[in-house]
Amino acid sequence: MKIQLLTLAAALVMTTALPAQKLDLKLDHLIPLAKEHVVIDMDGAQIKAALAALPKDVKEGKPGKGIPAQAANIDVLQVRTFEFENEGAYKPSDLEDIRRQMGGTGWSKIVSVRETKETVDVFLMLKEGEAAGIAVLAAEPKELTVVHILGKLNVKDLQAMVNSKIAFDLAELQNRK
Repeated sequence: MKIQLLTLAAALVMTTALPAQKLDLKLDHLIPLAKEHVVIDMDGAQIKAALAALPKDVKEGKPGKGIPAQAANIDVLQVRTFEFENEGAYKPSDLEDIRRQMGGTGWSKIVSVRETKETVDVFLMLKEGEAAGIAVLAAEPKELTVVHILGKLNVKDLQAMVNSKIAFDLAELQNRK
């Protein structure tokens, strides 16, 4: 899990501006196999509503500790995290479908990490010379994480979110409509 969080943080920091095409994350069949899972699917309107629901002190916070207003510029936020009891609960083909969607559609692999039992891929979508999306696929024997973000953010805003010490439950916020 450490490698996944570090990779996500690095990927978010590398993105300069995030409108593009939403990925079809066909991973719901893994939910009954996981001992723990997180599924987040939020569009721009839901993100704006969630941000509006946060208390003012959380949104603003101390310098560098709040959630920047620019987070409202995210058009799509998809997260899938699965923790399994045993190895082999998911198959490499589960990620290959997602990788295929990124082939030839403007996505470029910018980071590829291969360790004995862990892999991390970071993809960046460019549109008119600007970053328009980022996707992170992190796989360990008993854990799998996919993060997909489309929208418009800059490095400073992403860094503020990565450094944020605020704990909140995006899934709970998503359910508040």
